[in-house]
Amino acid sequence: VLKLNDTFRVGTLRVDLINYSYDAYVGLTNRFDLVVESRWNNRIDNVFADINIFNSTTIIAEFKTPSETLEPWGTKMLRGYFDTKEIAIGDYNANITIHYEGKESKYDNINFKFIKKPSFIKNIFFIGAIISGIITILSIIAILIIRIRRKKAHSIPIA
Repeated sequence: VLKLNDTFRVGTLRVDLINYSYDAYVGLTNRFDLVVESRWNNRIDNVFADINIFNSTTIIAEFKTPSETLEPWGTKMLRGYFDTKEIAIGDYNANITIHYEGKESKYDNINFKFIKKPSFIKNIFFIGAIISGIITILSIIAILIIRIRRKKAHSIPIA
């Protein structure tokens, strides 16, 4: 008697969006990453995404990713780049369309945020403050240990 224990999946020619970049820095060229997943049991060639980022009235950024190949049931990162030099800080929406084999998977009105890049100087001061605090605490502990040892050394009776 032969028993086979394996999963059999019946696929559908579909590509799903699994994850994406939720924010970008204003005033820079930003990277936008999308993780897509194949729901098909064959390889899918020429998978790419169109991304449109907009406010309530206007598209403020539009770009596409280079084409990639998705292996059966595989995941892949699609990566595009876009400029944010003329974009204000705030909350926006995006439409993402994934193209493959003459089909599309559309994701509309997803949340997207433009933020200010943290200042390098602020980060240095913050890290410096943390290191100073750690050094201060370690110094206090070292002084306490030295005092306790001296106290013990002076309190030992000589017989």
